[in-house]
Amino acid sequence: MARHELVSYALLDFQGVFRTLLSQNSGVEAEDRGRLAGKLIDLADLVREARVRADQERDRLSRVEAWKQREEERQRRAVTGDPSPYIVEPLVDAPPRDPVVRAPSIAVSFRPGERRRSVGAVPFWGSVSADPEHLRGYAGGWRRHDGVLGEELSRFRGAWAGFVASCSWVPVGTMSLSEGFEGLLRENQSDAAWMESVAGAFEQAGGGELSALQVVLAIPVDRVESLQGLLTSGSLSAQEVAQAWAVLSGEAGFDESGFIFRFANVLGSLDGLPALVRVRANQERAGSLIRVAEVELAEALALTGGDEAGRAGLVAYLRHEIKYLQQVSEGNVQLYLYERDQSRVVEMVGMPGPDTVRAVTYVPGTFTNMNSFFEGGVQKISKFLVDEDDTTVAFVYKDGRFPGEQPRSVRAPWMFRIVEANAPGVAERSGETLSRFERGMRLDPSLSSVKYDAIGHSWGLTNVTSSEVSGTRYDGVVSLAGAGMLEAWRANPDTAYADFSYDDVLQRGQLTGEVWGGRNPRSTGAFEKGPYYRGPDDGVLDQGRTEGRLDGEVAGVLMENHNLVATNEDANRQLLADLQKWMG
Repeated sequence: MARHELVSYALLDFQGVFRTLLSQNSGVEAEDRGRLAGKLIDLADLVREARVRADQERDRLSRVEAWKQREEERQRRAVTGDPSPYIVEPLVDAPPRDPVVRAPSIAVSFRPGERRRSVGAVPFWGSVSADPEHLRGYAGGWRRHDGVLGEELSRFRGAWAGFVASCSWVPVGTMSLSEGFEGLLRENQSDAAWMESVAGAFEQAGGGELSALQVVLAIPVDRVESLQGLLTSGSLSAQEVAQAWAVLSGEAGFDESGFIFRFANVLGSLDGLPALVRVRANQERAGSLIRVAEVELAEALALTGGDEAGRAGLVAYLRHEIKYLQQVSEGNVQLYLYERDQSRVVEMVGMPGPDTVRAVTYVPGTFTNMNSFFEGGVQKISKFLVDEDDTTVAFVYKDGRFPGEQPRSVRAPWMFRIVEANAPGVAERSGETLSRFERGMRLDPSLSSVKYDAIGHSWGLTNVTSSEVSGTRYDGVVSLAGAGMLEAWRANPDTAYADFSYDDVLQRGQLTGEVWGGRNPRSTGAFEKGPYYRGPDDGVLDQGRTEGRLDGEVAGVLMENHNLVATNEDANRQLLADLQKWMG
């Protein structure tokens, strides 16, 4: 078969990214052979021209030498005074005036075109299918053709060496034809070995369809580049990301730091990567994020008129964000996720490693926004737990808009949106999102066999229990004044549940039965619970009950208690001590 027939044969029943790459490489190879043939013709023309000029120069030199001999003879006779009667002198015997014939400079360059065997070299989606017999047929025929090319290369090298040795008069400039010819053969051999490896991957799998990752893992050709391309393609599941990273990080020649630096914007939010890799990527991103926020801050400061209160809120928000991101850049804050425009942020507290025994997901409550992270208000429980036990790693979680959230501002929340905290649709969607986070986080080798606990404050518990509805299993679920559960929620018999609360505004609301239809931690036997903890101003509540009043002073204490449960303040120390004891 001719080469183009071999390519057509290989492409039969071949689908997916590797088909695209083989088709592209075959086009490059055909173009290279055409260019190489043209360069060889150019060289042959230059050699012929050199020979013609060499003959012309030899003829000129011969005529010059004949004149010199005649001139020397005339000078000898003039000195000796012995003119020969038998020699007839020409009337004029001028020296030859022909210009020197210069040799042409021979310079022919050739370099084969770039061929790509990495799946990251072209856009792709879906699976890969192939007929291994066709691919092996292609590889065998390719090698036979290359054998003929190799013989031609040997003949060329011999002929060129002979020409250079016999014609030193010709200056030789840049001459990369031989190296380029050899490079073409080398690329051809790599294509053949590559297709044999792909064929082997399908034979090992017993045929059928394979993912691009399965094929890449089965072949050694350009594996580092291919795995990098797969990881940044957005086409892999979290499980596949973890598998690809595990192989890539062990490959010789893989520049992990350089890869993270180049693709930080992708890797910082890629589920399935180890937590510390994502943290490093988001640390790399922090500088560019700060610059974006600084531009927005300058624009906000330049605005005049309109909603002055709103502008002031945005200015304060951006200043807080810049300060927070500077801490990220310096390594003092560890970001597992940060997508500022989508209100997505997950901060990691602690250091995952071989000694880690517990991973805690902490979900804050209603009205939480990005500024809640900037000001450090939602990290207090997680920092307490990690400070008390360095085998714990905690993730302070917010992925998307929370109920009542006031975006991009430090202004008071939108209280009328409190109804979102009681909406099943919001809870269902948020539960699915949290489940995806848990699946990705647990693929980290340092966190793959630890105890998984979740803590939800207020609506955060709704988020946690909704993730259970979506299939996530925890070893322990803690309610800190938790709001409630979806109707579809059922306690997992292998999960321990507990509620820690003060008498607060949410507890009073739950007594009406309107909060999650009465499905609350305090109303179900699944949650361990004790009496309400006493807040520092509970005397006001006692007096209010005695007097039968619920005024602004009482309401203020109820709200303070609701927030107190999520802090590490001294007034909350007893609750925290009991929480730590319960978690073990």
